[in-house]
Amino acid sequence: MKISELYITKTVDRRVRNYDGSFYIEKQTFKVPYNPNVEVIYRRLFAKFIDMIVVFSLIFILKDLINVGRLFLLVFF
Repeated sequence: MKISELYITKTVDRRVRNYDGSFYIEKQTFKVPYNPNVEVIYRRLFAKFIDMIVVFSLIFILKDLINVGRLFLLVFF
């Protein structure tokens, strides 16, 4: 599914005047296209920082495992 095909359902409360002058609340629901933009830039930067920590730690761990594997091959073969 594409992001352009996603919709959010929004419910709006509207005050409507009755025929006798009193008010009542009418609920209306709308389908609004999803907006993927993030208004607060700090949330996006924080998420990118967490992603970078995870990626660099995986690279560091895999690098050490590859070096240990090479050492294992050199010692036993």
